[in-house]
Amino acid sequence: MLSVPEKSCVLLVDPARRHASRIPLDFRETLERGFALLEEAAQILQIPRYFAHPEGRTEADDWFQTLCERSRKRVYDWPDGGTPWSNGDLVTSIHSENRPNLYIGGFWLDDAVTFVGLNALADGYDTYLLTDVSVARYPETREPAIERLIQAGVVPTTTLQIASEWMAEAHDTGMRAKLSQLISKSLP
Repeated sequence: MLSVPEKSCVLLVDPARRHASRIPLDFRETLERGFALLEEAAQILQIPRYFAHPEGRTEADDWFQTLCERSRKRVYDWPDGGTPWSNGDLVTSIHSENRPNLYIGGFWLDDAVTFVGLNALADGYDTYLLTDVSVARYPETREPAIERLIQAGVVPTTTLQIASEWMAEAHDTGMRAKLSQLISKSLP
């Protein structure tokens, strides 16, 4: 079954550019391209994007993504020692969207992103890991983190794959045309 835009919601964990210095050079272009495609595709299809960041880190102007729907709260923090999913207001807000497919990514795959994925699964979400916008704190922990998520039931995918599926399932021909152009433009 393809991903349906009306059933989709995105949660990005701490998508801050300050992390770029820790990203391997060969992955930075992929990361930038993935974040750009995700942002534009979600805007075209009006897919809600949520953002979680560690408490005290609110530099949203330095993120890989711009905020959407400023009239509605989309940015939440989590306390030191907690996880993004431990913020009940974030979970309640995502739940209020009534969208069962949750796409996750961000920093750091080997802790905060994994914790979100496992908790979202436990809460009944069909959870997808956007691998091209998910970065591990340490290169050697990337594959074990992805394997852990797969074993629990999270589906690994990419922003290109999901944008393509959203395009195929979009009911509006104008949106499909915009997504087709966007996808073509984002290919390396």
